Amino acid sequence: MAREIHADDPAFGYRFIADELPDRGIAACENRVARLCSQERLWSVFWSTRDQLRLAIVTWIERTYHRKRRQRRLGKLTPVEFETINRSAHAA
Repeated sequence: MAREIHADDPAFGYRFIADELPDRGIAACENRVARLCSQERLWSVFWSTRDQLRLAIVTWIERTYHRKRRQRRLGKLTPVEFETINRSAHAA
């Protein structure tokens, strides 16, 4: 039985995302997660199943949030900045 998971209960969505972040090495409070979801318009999309929502969240974390976030292990650069610098260094 398909169940719609969507913006009628934003608290569910951001709590679900907040639960997924630590598994990917990201520490964030629920307020930050809610703000990011709102900015990225994740509330405006409808999913038929929890698995579809999970895939959308993981995809967003890996393709958008994680690539733009400054990371201590990369010298406080974003992954994109780090890759650009390393490609330039290897090309020279």
